[in-house]
Amino acid sequence: MDIYLYEAGELIYDEGIKYITDKDTLVIPSLTTSNIFILSKNIKLDSNVILKLSSLKINLFVFDPKNNNYSFLSNNYSNGLNTINESKCYLDNNIRLYISKQILLSTFNNMLNILSYYKIEDDLMNKLVNDIDSINDINSLLILEARIRKRYYSHFNEIINNNDFKFNKRTFHPAKDEINILLSFGNSLLYKDCLINILNVNLNPRISYLHSSNDRVTSLEYDISEIYKPIIVDRCIFTCINKKIITKDDFVIKDNTIYLKHDAKNKFIEQYHKKLQSSLVINNKRITYKELIKRDCIELKKYVCNKIEELDFYQTRW
Repeated sequence: MDIYLYEAGELIYDEGIKYITDKDTLVIPSLTTSNIFILSKNIKLDSNVILKLSSLKINLFVFDPKNNNYSFLSNNYSNGLNTINESKCYLDNNIRLYISKQILLSTFNNMLNILSYYKIEDDLMNKLVNDIDSINDINSLLILEARIRKRYYSHFNEIINNNDFKFNKRTFHPAKDEINILLSFGNSLLYKDCLINILNVNLNPRISYLHSSNDRVTSLEYDISEIYKPIIVDRCIFTCINKKIITKDDFVIKDNTIYLKHDAKNKFIEQYHKKLQSSLVINNKRITYKELIKRDCIELKKYVCNKIEELDFYQTRW
């Protein structure tokens, strides 16, 4: 079970994990809780509760107002043999390029299927996707990805059926509009779900392929998340905006920066989890999107450990 904390308060350990606010005290069930997400900068916690969460095998994720996130993982030990195999794949330029291409082929297909669902055709985007076979290095692949992503985002205003919202281009720090805020927030949620699954299958989250590995971040979550951003996060945004689940009033401007209100975060998370738990049929078996993320982590693990010869990441078949 995942717990999300929004209101100002304090997270403590006092004969149990407790979340204390001005309104109430929530006792967090330690036996059934796997992850705690802090979505307010006004929640206090100390080293004692972090250590206790670790001993209880509960992961803690902290999001700041700009949707940067910080992880306190209860188990960050990947299988040693898996790490060796992952490292070999990262250091072999041909294998790394192959893995990166397979990630992006699924990503681009999912983008194109989103556009197709809304009856949008983009011949240039299709052509650029077909160019992926001719790419021979990671940097060129990343340049191609940026071009395709720009084309994809250029169609958002055709999909968004709400005159209160306009999207110009992807921006980060600071985000220039409400759609960018939702993209950053939704992607942050997806990163953590990908990271949890990566750890659960005993892969080393610090070794990635499309995104460069470094000593600061668990970057493999960014690789896996690319596949699912269009079909989970973007679809949640379109649902929330077009059905007016989230409105212009759910945002506030402070110090020339746009923020998503706490109640709106809760509404978005509700839609996000509905999407994660929704299911589809693959090979006569019903499977949820949450299970698909884990399946793709297992797929990558099998490939880097030489148990399969080709990768088959999920591509939506709307």
